[in-house]
Amino acid sequence: MKPTRQDLKNILSQVYSIHMINSLLCGRENISTKKMKELSKIAPQVPLEVWLNLKEYLDYLKSQENKGKK
Repeated sequence: MKPTRQDLKNILSQVYSIHMINSLLCGRENISTKKMKELSKIAPQVPLEVWLNLKEYLDYLKSQENKGKK
């Protein structure tokens, strides 16, 4: 499963406040190891690489979306 930005935002909202979620999605903050373990329990279908490089994954999704529009 390739989670969308909204899917990730919903999962993160179970662990983080809305202000922290925005910082994570923008790449200003990193997810701690403890929180990654919690997120993996909440959403085991999301690969660990997504949590490790959240901003990079979101950029990849955006580029794939843009390629589909062309």
